[in-house]
Amino acid sequence: MEGRENRVTADDLVAKLKAVALQGGSQMATAGLPAGFGHVDDVIVLLQPLRSTARVSDREMLESTLRRLAEKNFLTGTQTVEDHGVWAALAGACAPRGYGFHAELSENEGANAEEALLGERGARALVSTRPKAHVPLANFVERGGQFTAEAIGRVTSGNVRVRWMGETVFEAISLSELR
Repeated sequence: MEGRENRVTADDLVAKLKAVALQGGSQMATAGLPAGFGHVDDVIVLLQPLRSTARVSDREMLESTLRRLAEKNFLTGTQTVEDHGVWAALAGACAPRGYGFHAELSENEGANAEEALLGERGARALVSTRPKAHVPLANFVERGGQFTAEAIGRVTSGNVRVRWMGETVFEAISLSELR
């Protein structure tokens, strides 16, 4: 059994999420592509490498994949996943326009809720796409053999809900409530 010093309580996780949300900022995943998410109800898709190593070639492959997705007109927005992980990327992509998000994360993103939300691994990006385009987008990405593409949520008009393995770990009326 894990020792108390290694466990993060729900209150600790919420405090970390709020602190990271305050840092904000939208950062496009690749130069020339739209930063942030621009449409309510768009599907949010996480792209991550099949391998867990962070190499320069993974970043280059990610940029190439994003450009091909843009050429195929799949993207409505992009957001790099870097410091403070998926949580910071979700908040940074939605907050500038007053949007929120509903996200459902699993063990594919991390071994626990904290790792899934705040874990930092290289060559990852969030993209948004129209509701009926996320399956073709995922098929296109995964046919390339370098990345997975998993729909993890939707852009909302303001409220925020994050679930990990079916359990709600965070809810807020809006991201602005955290600022």
